[in-house]
Amino acid sequence: MNNTVAVQYDDKTVNYNAVVYASNYENALTKQVNKDPKKENVANWTVTTRSISKTMPVENPVISDTLDNSGTNAAYDPISFVVKNVTTGERISSDYYQLKITGNTFTVTFNDYVAEDIFK
Repeated sequence: MNNTVAVQYDDKTVNYNAVVYASNYENALTKQVNKDPKKENVANWTVTTRSISKTMPVENPVISDTLDNSGTNAAYDPISFVVKNVTTGERISSDYYQLKITGNTFTVTFNDYVAEDIFK
């Protein structure tokens, strides 16, 4: 952030400038995997965003992750992808995002969407 102020006194004007750099060392996402309680050889991955709110919205987010299958036959199942608002528990309509799977990498790209809540 760069802030400049002009201070006037008597017939003089003095300009002061201050520069501040913001940094955030938090993770933007968390990732968790659990064995599916009902299906054999199925793992449920959950990728959850962090630090999104009405005061810190994110416009058209893009989420990407790569599956390390460690030499197994593990793969993403496109039908199983669900995107939910964590606060409300409601699904986010797929009208707002596009899912692309290329090899072991998935990408969820939002269009015309402003996230004001954490989603997973």
